[in-house]
Amino acid sequence: MPDIAGVRIGASDNPTDNVTNLKGMPSNPGRDPKTRANAEKGTIGDKALMDSLVIVAGAWILLVFLAYSLRHHNV
Repeated sequence: MPDIAGVRIGASDNPTDNVTNLKGMPSNPGRDPKTRANAEKGTIGDKALMDSLVIVAGAWILLVFLAYSLRHHNV
C-alpha cells in the first residue's frame, strides 16, 4: 500500500507518540538543573574521603618525621 503524501502507514493519530524530544530543540528548550556547589558536602562519602585524606597525610608526615629524626642512626 503506497504512502499518502504527509501520512505514514501505521502512524498514530497523536504525533507525539514514540517521539524523543531532544534537549535544546524548539520542542524542549529546557536545560538540566544547576547543581549546588556544596551538594556533596556533609554526605557519608564526603566524610569518608576526608577521613582517608587525613589518615594518608598523617602517615606521610609520620614517615617524613621518622626519616628526618633517624637520619644519623644506623637503623
